[in-house]
Amino acid sequence: MKITYSYLNNALKNALSSAKQDPLAFLIALTLITIPLEFKYNSIAVILFSGYSLVYLKKQNLKWNFALLIPVALFFLMALSAVWSINYSITVKSLQKALPLLIIPLAFSVNPALTKNQVAKVLDILSVASVLYGIFILIRSALGYLYTGNIDVFFYHNFAGDVNAIYLSAFFSISFFHLLFCFNKNIYFKIGTAFSAMCILLLSSKTIIIIDALLFGSYMLMGTNKNYRKMPIAVILAAVAISVLFFSKFKERWSEEIKANTSDSSTYIKTTGSEGVVYDVNVHDAWNVKDFGQDKKFTGMSFRIYQARIFFEMLAEDAVFWTGYGYNVSQSKIIEKGHEHNVFLGTPDLVGYQDMNFHNQYIQAFAELGIAGLVILLFLVFFNLKNAVKQKYFVHIAFAILMLTLFLTESFIWRQRGIVLFTVLYCMFNTIAKKEKV
Repeated sequence: MKITYSYLNNALKNALSSAKQDPLAFLIALTLITIPLEFKYNSIAVILFSGYSLVYLKKQNLKWNFALLIPVALFFLMALSAVWSINYSITVKSLQKALPLLIIPLAFSVNPALTKNQVAKVLDILSVASVLYGIFILIRSALGYLYTGNIDVFFYHNFAGDVNAIYLSAFFSISFFHLLFCFNKNIYFKIGTAFSAMCILLLSSKTIIIIDALLFGSYMLMGTNKNYRKMPIAVILAAVAISVLFFSKFKERWSEEIKANTSDSSTYIKTTGSEGVVYDVNVHDAWNVKDFGQDKKFTGMSFRIYQARIFFEMLAEDAVFWTGYGYNVSQSKIIEKGHEHNVFLGTPDLVGYQDMNFHNQYIQAFAELGIAGLVILLFLVFFNLKNAVKQKYFVHIAFAILMLTLFLTESFIWRQRGIVLFTVLYCMFNTIAKKEKV
């Protein structure tokens, strides 16, 4: 506890010092660290960063980095889609949520290219904030457990609280890889790395855990520094300890997915309390069955297969290949398909499958913005990956691969937290001064 207090105390002093010495880095960090908070705080942070940049614009000519034009192009296509949108008012209203795709690149474009030291400062502050936030939700969960006796409070959305566990996992993952990159600096980075790994495990996003584990293994095997090739014992011990303590919960979450997709859904039955008997839908049935019924439950994988399937049905039935339905209006079509295939439509306590988006950023962009939207999105993620590899900066590489893969399972930048997290990190990593090697 004493070491943790000392770490946080020193880190907070450094953060305050950075605010005075480098307001640009501090404001970028502030935009990131307010993401898990209520939307109004993050919006204020975006406004402060943008306002600071407008003041700087008086002294500096606008200089566009090509990387910054790509998210701006995506925003303008979203705005243009109002012309053909099947619901003009929803598209126009939704553009407010997408504004960071325009405002944040603009703010970066009027500021000088970031140095590697500035990027390190931003990530240092982000890492401290993630540790503080992790301690907060851990204490909250512990109090919840003492009150209810329910171990589920330590896992997935229950652990995340009001923030979607996927977005919070991505938040912790960036912190984790920065701390890992700086692992050998001192004991504080080791503690922070282990703690971030623990939070990622408790948040229980299967996709992010798999990606992070692969990136972690690659980093250990491919690191040029011999110290980095040694397995960070603290991280391994944290993972093992959490896995042992909560083995039954991890097993339940992972085995449910595996069993459902290796069994015949007509014979695999699961009893779930007041819901009675529920049949788990496997991947094969998600793609082929016409009528599901209200007693069918999708797994994470089979649900995403079902969503991909109904998108291709929409593509065959409606002339939306070139234009899409319009930004943020495909939900009405998903609802129609939900009724057509008789998926579980929800209860007062449970959200029905027809009320969920595509859970695939590539499909979401294609469905709402047409082929042009998909092309811009693909260009965005692969351009980001290309720059990351060229820069040989592992944290940027981890971010690029994480986003590229996560877009397969989440409509990540169709939500405010996802838009801000992705856009700020994308702009920051892709505007590091060209002569700067990280």
